[in-house]
This record gives sequence, C-alpha cells and structure tokens, in this order.
Amino acid sequence: MAWLKFAITFILCVPEIYGKCVLESESQPNEQTFLNKLDLITGTSLTVVDPKGLKYELVVCGDNKNVTAVQFSSNGKVSLGLSNETSISAGHKWFMTTHYGGDPYKEGNCKSQKRLIHFMFVCDALKSKAKAQFIREGKHKGGCSYMVEVSHPDLCDPEAGLSGSAIFFLLLFIAFGCYFIFGFLYRRLVIGAKGVEQIPNRFFWCRVGNKLADGCDMLLRCDRWCGRRTSGSSYDGYTPIEEELAQDLQDTADRDSTLLSP
Repeated sequence: MAWLKFAITFILCVPEIYGKCVLESESQPNEQTFLNKLDLITGTSLTVVDPKGLKYELVVCGDNKNVTAVQFSSNGKVSLGLSNETSISAGHKWFMTTHYGGDPYKEGNCKSQKRLIHFMFVCDALKSKAKAQFIREGKHKGGCSYMVEVSHPDLCDPEAGLSGSAIFFLLLFIAFGCYFIFGFLYRRLVIGAKGVEQIPNRFFWCRVGNKLADGCDMLLRCDRWCGRRTSGSSYDGYTPIEEELAQDLQDTADRDSTLLSP
C-alpha cells in the first residue's frame, strides 16, 4: 500500500508537462529568436469560439501529447495540429507558427487532407495576460486551415531607451528653456523690462558670446599660424594702395627739393 500511496502522490503533485515547438526543418537564427520568445508563454492554455459557436481549446506549443489545438463539435473533437510539426513565418511586429499533422477531414473540398492551424502571435503591452481570437477557417482546395491570433505582453520587444548622454542633454535643454522662459516672464511682468532688457542676465550672455567669438577667431584665423602679411610688400605685380601713396609723396618731396635748391 505504501507504493500505491507514493504513486498517487507523485501523479497529483507533478505538474503537467507541456510540449515544445519543434521545426520541421533546421531552424535559422531568426526562427530561433521567435522560438525563444515562445518559451515565455509555452503551455499557455486559451479557449476561443468561432462564429458558428464551435469551441476551440488552444495550447501554445502543445500539451503533453504535442496537440496545439482541439475543436469541439457535436461530432466529437478533432486535433488541428501538432507542436512537433511546426514552421515559422514572420512580418512586421508579428510572427506566426503553423502546426501540421492534425486529424484528416472526412468530407468536403478538404477530404482526406490533414488539418493544420496557424497561430499568429502579436505584442499587446496593454494586456496583463494572453488573449486569443478566432480569425478564420478555410475549407477551399489548397487552403484547408484554421487561424487564431494570440496576443501577450511577453511577446513585446523591449523598447530601446535613451542613452545616458541623450538624457543628460535633454535635461540640460529643459533646464535652459525653463531658465529663459521664467526669467523673461519675471523681468517683463515684475520688473517691467522692455525689449532686450527682458533677457535674464543679458550682460553675462553678451560676454559669453564675445568670449566664444574670440575663441573662434583665435582658432580659425590664419594669421597666428601663417604669419601676418606686411602692408608694404607687393607680390604678383600687385602694389598695395599704401605703397603707391608713399611713392607719390616721395616724388612730391623730390620735386619740392629741386625747386627750392639754389
């Protein structure tokens, strides 16, 4: 009796074992990324009802028998796909797993074809838990499948935040903006300043502007590094105005000396 009691305790206490999505072909790096996302919600059970009133039980990546979805009707229940026969496709802000290997259709356009189901996974940061929605059932030749949409906050990509330097400059910009706005309002409404007098600490900012201009002049002017050109030099046949004026004055002085000489 002891072993029987142990067996019953083990069965009741061991949690249910869920399946795992296994790709039919060798997975690519991007497909493995989506599979890693599904690990966060693997085993999540959901229930949906289609427009005909048929009930569907869904298990992300399958239950302990690898069944991902079951349809219940008056004729019983049928399996719609297996987690160990999976393919993945993706688009912008969504990805989809397709599970093959469901029970075959017994009649209609899809007769003898095995059922398959598409799980479309989307991010929904506003919800606290998973939610499923029935999308469609196709029973035309070449398109015998089901589709459901599963939304979950764990499927959302982490949003890229601002870097530390971006936050610093943003706060600095906000601080300067508040400083000028409130300073302007204070000088205008309280002190009664007009025109440029409304700028807070106007003389300080003027000095800052002059200092910046002097710094640019020192760094960007060529005279410091190339040497200042003398005003009396001439090159390439060009004679500065000052040199021509000096020559005229010299000629005039020579003529006056000639006229005054005995």
